[in-house]
Amino acid sequence: VQAFWRLRPLKFMVSMGERYKADPRSLTEYKRTDMRRGYAIDSEKLVKAMADQTRAYRAMIEFFRDWDVLITPGWATLPLTLAEIERREAAMKAANEARGPFEHDFSVSDPSRTINPPITLTHHPVLTMPAGRGPTGQPFAFNLIGPYRGDARLIAAARALEPIFADDAELARPLPDLARIASWAAGPRPQLAGA
Repeated sequence: VQAFWRLRPLKFMVSMGERYKADPRSLTEYKRTDMRRGYAIDSEKLVKAMADQTRAYRAMIEFFRDWDVLITPGWATLPLTLAEIERREAAMKAANEARGPFEHDFSVSDPSRTINPPITLTHHPVLTMPAGRGPTGQPFAFNLIGPYRGDARLIAAARALEPIFADDAELARPLPDLARIASWAAGPRPQLAGA
């Protein structure tokens, strides 16, 4: 996962680098963190991240020699409440303000609550598939991961699973209550959980 967080900023440095250098506060806290990380990384860390990416890619290629699809949870923990999101944003802002715009402490690990970063690192296709509701009633999903450039096979696997899940009350895709949503538009805004 560390390799993902070290390589991720490179794409933003191309598109947002000049803007960031002119006014770091013009970007979101997430992008400021990415940019700090990108400008602070040294060549040794960058080369190690690229080597780790190559190893992860090769491991996935090897895995798919024997398997058609890899199924993983889409998210390792329950979604954050609005209050938790606000605390996380405040902590990120404090970290961004505590360091210079071109500094990052690489000894602090970058937390990930999902398997998506290491999979994204390998360039393999990922399809997130709804699968009922979790213990708190919120929609639940899992990831189907396919072989490199195997997007069509991955979609075919999902299409084969979808009718099976639709017939199972616990796994069926939750559908929004459109009447309830329409009533929100007509009346006062509902209070969100965790707000």
